Amino acid sequence: MSFLSVTDLNVSVGGKPLLQNIQLTVEPGKVTALLGPNGAGKSTLLKALCGEIPCSGNVQFHQRSMSEWPRIPLARQLGVLPQHNSLSFPFTVREVVEMGLFPLQAGKEEAAEIVTKALQQVDASHLSQRRYPTLSGGEKQRVQLARVLTQLSQASAPPLLLLDEPTSALDLAQQHRILGLAQTLAHQHGFGVIAVLHDLNQAARYADHLVVLHNGGIRCQGDAHSVITSDEIETVWHYRPTLVTDPTYGTPVVL
Repeated sequence: MSFLSVTDLNVSVGGKPLLQNIQLTVEPGKVTALLGPNGAGKSTLLKALCGEIPCSGNVQFHQRSMSEWPRIPLARQLGVLPQHNSLSFPFTVREVVEMGLFPLQAGKEEAAEIVTKALQQVDASHLSQRRYPTLSGGEKQRVQLARVLTQLSQASAPPLLLLDEPTSALDLAQQHRILGLAQTLAHQHGFGVIAVLHDLNQAARYADHLVVLHNGGIRCQGDAHSVITSDEIETVWHYRPTLVTDPTYGTPVVL
């Protein structure tokens, strides 16, 4: 059974091709990392997958074309954490997370439990009564992830979570906490997770499947050992690395 299948996906803006002939299969229960240099099309691919920007080709989600999904059922199955969130109105953190309740069918008590759990998952319970605009960038990122997790809390089938640079505003400890949460959501709760990442070492540690975008297409994909090689890194990032093996996780480490 297909979870997310992408066939012959192409994206162009103003007649300029940004992505060409993208072929990708994503499985539930796994974390897929999208990698590549700046401008490779990682965020563009994420936006095309969720329908935010037009594309040609075929995107099938749970054996149904993404364009054929009704809006509310799709919102219960697919959540997106964008790279940037603009919200200046002085909502409390809890009120922002409650925005994720919109597509759900939940009574008052159940809704409160869903929001509380989401805040706990991202280690933001202590922020619940803070005004959102007063938060740091990293705190806002975690709150927005809690909102997305709230939105997906009533998924009737394995949900798809799209994360666009989820660690970009976080300190080191929070980066590992959020990526560890993404891994837990996949491995223990059956989520399919696609995350745009820049850190190859974090991708190697937390992702099950790595996809490298280069020159508008997929350069290579596979597990960390097959993708993170000196030759591939030099070709794509123009840097010749030293590679060692992480003694704890057995994954490649780029020096």
